[in-house]
Amino acid sequence: MKLNWNKLVCCSLLVLTLIGCGTMKVKETYYYAVEDETNTNVYRLQIQAKSVLGDAKFREGFFPANAVDRAFGAVSDSSGNADLQFQAALKAKIRDATLHTTQEYLNIAKNKDSSDEDILKALNARRKILAYPALNVGLPIHARIIEFNPAKNTVIRNSDSKMVFVLSSNPDTVIGNIKNFAESDQTSLAVSRLAQVTSQRTRNEVAEEEATLQVIGESARQQIQQSIQSMEAGKDANNDVNKTIMLEQLAILKVYLKGIAQ
Repeated sequence: MKLNWNKLVCCSLLVLTLIGCGTMKVKETYYYAVEDETNTNVYRLQIQAKSVLGDAKFREGFFPANAVDRAFGAVSDSSGNADLQFQAALKAKIRDATLHTTQEYLNIAKNKDSSDEDILKALNARRKILAYPALNVGLPIHARIIEFNPAKNTVIRNSDSKMVFVLSSNPDTVIGNIKNFAESDQTSLAVSRLAQVTSQRTRNEVAEEEATLQVIGESARQQIQQSIQSMEAGKDANNDVNKTIMLEQLAILKVYLKGIAQ
């Protein structure tokens, strides 16, 4: 029996290729809880993906919504800068309130004369700072949150974020693009803050210069006014030459004083 070496080599290469190219299967389940005034609805999302004869990887996670939209071409503007400014301002407010209520609680707690009622009020004020307003939700009386959570994939709240699923030979490239847009928004925010600081500094310098000129102008006006009063007092002198010179200087000073007043 004569072997066909060409066919044998081709079959061998095909087998080796199939062996080298793996198959990847992805099966993920996510639960999303949506709250309203009366109850909470839970939605289940199942992700099933499969790659055949290829090298693939799976990535998932929450990313800034604006960065995701720009990475996939959904938007072309840089409106994320305004969103980041709002988030930064909101975080600053919460941070300041947290520091204030924490200090108030510590001051009351370390005072040996403080009553239990005062301590409880300060503690509740500190606790409510990080609370999120809602209607008809929350724990019942005498209940507390424990670490055990069988529905750990349940997403309660991810504000201003989007869930992204990537199945690709190089998913990190896609994630990197989203990250670059997010960093671009952060850079734009930093530049915007720098521009605001520079603009405010310029306004301060202009205000300072105007105040200085106003002081100088007021001082000059007073000196000129004194000179005019002196000349007015001596304009009836007998010396005609001195009188003429004095009247000319008096007219010039009055015109200059009128210009300063304007």
